[in-house]
Amino acid sequence: MEKYPTILELLDSGYGETFVQALLDGLQRCGKGLVQDGVISERDGEMIYHMTWLVKVLLKDCCGVDVEE
Repeated sequence: MEKYPTILELLDSGYGETFVQALLDGLQRCGKGLVQDGVISERDGEMIYHMTWLVKVLLKDCCGVDVEE
């Protein structure tokens, strides 16, 4: 993570959890909307959801940023 000092500063600034929560929730909801509109397949929507969930887990384990669904 040394390659990304700006991101780490943001996460440590006190706004990290709120920022990350909004970003990841938005991605998950966007995927669901794209499925509902028929833009992407349900499988692709599920993949977006699960990849976003994985990022949440990695952020919690690696950076201590705990975001809930």
